[in-house]
Amino acid sequence: MSSIQAVLPWMLAVVLGCCSGDGRADSSASVKFSRLAVELFDLNRADGIEPGIALSEVERSGFLFQYPFPDPSGPALREDQLEGNGSATLSDSNGSASITLQDASMDGAAVVIGGGAYTALLTDRFTFTLTPYTRVVFSSLAESALSAVTAQSALAVVTLGGQLTSMAPFVSFESSNVRLDPGSSAVPISVETSSGDFAVAGDIALHGYAYAGGVMPIPEPGAWAMLLAGLAVLAATRGRRLRAPGRLKRSALTAALAAVAAASGIAQASSGSASIHDFTFELIDLDETDGITPSLMFTSDIVNGAVFANMNTVLGNPWDETRSLTHYGADSIDKPQGAALVELSPGSARAAAHAGRGAFSAAGSSGYAFTLTPHTHVRFSAIAQLDVAHYNPTSPPDLGEAEAGLLGEIFSFPGQRTQFDSFLVSSTPGSSSRTLAVHAYSGDVLATGYIRADARAFAIGVSPIPEPAPWAMLLAGLSLSALSGQWGAIRACSRRPGQARLFLRALRHHR
Repeated sequence: MSSIQAVLPWMLAVVLGCCSGDGRADSSASVKFSRLAVELFDLNRADGIEPGIALSEVERSGFLFQYPFPDPSGPALREDQLEGNGSATLSDSNGSASITLQDASMDGAAVVIGGGAYTALLTDRFTFTLTPYTRVVFSSLAESALSAVTAQSALAVVTLGGQLTSMAPFVSFESSNVRLDPGSSAVPISVETSSGDFAVAGDIALHGYAYAGGVMPIPEPGAWAMLLAGLAVLAATRGRRLRAPGRLKRSALTAALAAVAAASGIAQASSGSASIHDFTFELIDLDETDGITPSLMFTSDIVNGAVFANMNTVLGNPWDETRSLTHYGADSIDKPQGAALVELSPGSARAAAHAGRGAFSAAGSSGYAFTLTPHTHVRFSAIAQLDVAHYNPTSPPDLGEAEAGLLGEIFSFPGQRTQFDSFLVSSTPGSSSRTLAVHAYSGDVLATGYIRADARAFAIGVSPIPEPAPWAMLLAGLSLSALSGQWGAIRACSRRPGQARLFLRALRHHR
């Protein structure tokens, strides 16, 4: 009977595999974006510096992939690449993928009419250097179209994002136009950054992604067969495999704690503090002839925060203590050797963590859901401020981190959304402050979305390990060495009485 039970899943796999269908639903996706546009603003007219940017294109390319099954994470069956202007196509009886790179725009498309999957990837990447006291806004018109009979059989995404590379803390900015449902849209996407007392360098890139895959009918007998087979294998090996992770986990924890215990002690505490405040917005009319006065209405608040503490070990998870904040105000955890604080008010958030021993963390978000009039561009901005301190940034586990930013999303077309964010992040000791901004656009109809001010802080501290004075350690080491040498001789003498008498005679003679 047991042998029949063992073979039954494999028999079911064979039968269901033979019964699996090969029907598909046709789908297609396309993306297109215009050449990167740049707009400069002078932040200090009295400094005598004319705002300027040196922009250099470092990559302009497209990639095509054909997969034997609708899984873009798997190996491609065929692929092709194009650099510079031109066009390329992969096609067969099941579908096609194509790209066209021009001076003014880049576009890619993927179409499936049978099995498999097709992907088109586009990249237009630049490096830049920005003059002091200059704000720069990068933008592009992102177009996408989707046709899919079944959900998730096609996807179209255009992303504009970058970072500053010549300064600490880390500054990032990104906006993505994502189409998940059938339809088409043409929506601007924008990001921005700025410089201070000195010129800054960074990189900025446009990416396009079009994917279309064949869809198996529902239910999928072949998939059920694979599931049954997998469960059979899991059941057969359960007894052997479930014990090993326990040993590995214990060994890993022991090794980690040993590494912490072996680290030299530090008396200074670690800390991280992040805040985002002075939230504001600016409205720009995209069509002055439509008779609509631009307006933004906040419809509801978004408030959430949490503080965490772990005193047993700096590496331990889950946290020993957790407190949540779901309204405006503050909450904190205070321990003799550390603290975590989150404080929220309308449009602002503050998180702070301090650790002399253990791990402390805090995170909070404060924002709004909103509606935006048609043909309106809104720019949200706020000031992010970070403070980080720890004894040795190159010697974990002592660590302090802080992060503050703006993030949000807007739904301006059916089936299409634009996500945007900008963050200031640091794990380097010091203080920094910077204005962050994100951009959103509405289309022909009223748009809805949300905007959040986000702050996070994290700190790990290691208490000093008692360390005897160097002379005491030296004497102890010499004593142990002498004792170990004599102990070896005593053990040898115990096995050979003749050598024991010689050893005792040598000791008397030495005295």
